Amino acid sequence: MYSLTLTKDERDAISWVGYRYWHGDSFRRCLVMAEWGMNDEEWDDESEITFTFSEEQANELFNHLMEDGLACFSVNFCRKLADFWYSL
Repeated sequence: MYSLTLTKDERDAISWVGYRYWHGDSFRRCLVMAEWGMNDEEWDDESEITFTFSEEQANELFNHLMEDGLACFSVNFCRKLADFWYSL
């Protein structure tokens, strides 16, 4: 299993991207599906949230992310996602 911890600001960036790119709403759906039963209140919580994935799920998720280009994410957030992907 692999894990990715996201801050409230990082989750807000995903929400802001929304329908514009895959790494908005579709990324959020993948994260929420990784944590069955997560609701909007939990997503909007101020604390960090750690999402867990199987290797297959993580590879599929990040293949989509890398194809999409991660527009509108900060350099630090992109680096964090790339570091996670390279750790697989």
